[in-house]
Amino acid sequence: MQYYVPRYLKRHFHTLYLYGDAPRIALNDSTPLIVCLNHSSWWDLFVPAFVEHCLFHHDVYAVMDAEQLQRYAIFSKMGVLGVDRTNLQGIKAFLDTVEHLFKNQPRSLWLTPQGEMVSNYQRPVHFQPGLAHIAMRLKRFHLLHMAVHYEFWTERLPEAFIHFSEPTFVDTSDATWNPQTFLRQQETRLQGLLDSLLIAVQRRDATCFQPLLQGASGTAPLYDAFRAFLARRQRRPFFREHGAIATPLWRRRKGKSTHNEEF
Repeated sequence: MQYYVPRYLKRHFHTLYLYGDAPRIALNDSTPLIVCLNHSSWWDLFVPAFVEHCLFHHDVYAVMDAEQLQRYAIFSKMGVLGVDRTNLQGIKAFLDTVEHLFKNQPRSLWLTPQGEMVSNYQRPVHFQPGLAHIAMRLKRFHLLHMAVHYEFWTERLPEAFIHFSEPTFVDTSDATWNPQTFLRQQETRLQGLLDSLLIAVQRRDATCFQPLLQGASGTAPLYDAFRAFLARRQRRPFFREHGAIATPLWRRRKGKSTHNEEF
């Protein structure tokens, strides 16, 4: 996965951006880490796999629907756990596996508590109860949220964006801890994080983001080579990226005010 995923993402995305700061979590004790992210796309397994290796370097596992995991069986050899939610036996088997792998173990578990692909614009954000059941099994763990969004800006390929919350520590042995309250709090937390990311993405200001991965640019290799050849013959610069050149609005080009209507 560490070898394949970065190369795969570079072929399918223009840039992967980090909004805000990356949290610093050193799992040097016996406390596991759970990372919750929103689920809007098929890419929600590959992007976290790259981000985890790029930023954290933990002993990491992820969660996938058991039926889907059968279709992509190779992932089961790469730390992906299947959960069969169609019966109680399947759910119990999954929780037993999580407890065995993570209780008092410095490992990280990445999961999508929404349980299905949902638009990033759908509100409110709703979690399935699985996160609360995992919390009760593990008792003590670090908890982190990551919002992820995909958007086309100016290039042929899309951009990917991620945004982290601050990590918190959860102890379910506290007498005040309640699974339903805990679940609603995490929904609110991820929704606020996602809202902040969507607002930043809509501004389309790349200087507000930190690039973690730079992928492909241009239209097509052969056509880009032809354009580069013409640019050299005409003694002008060549830009592979579409967004590198933009004709300014005529009022701005003439140095006039833009407060009036523009074409």
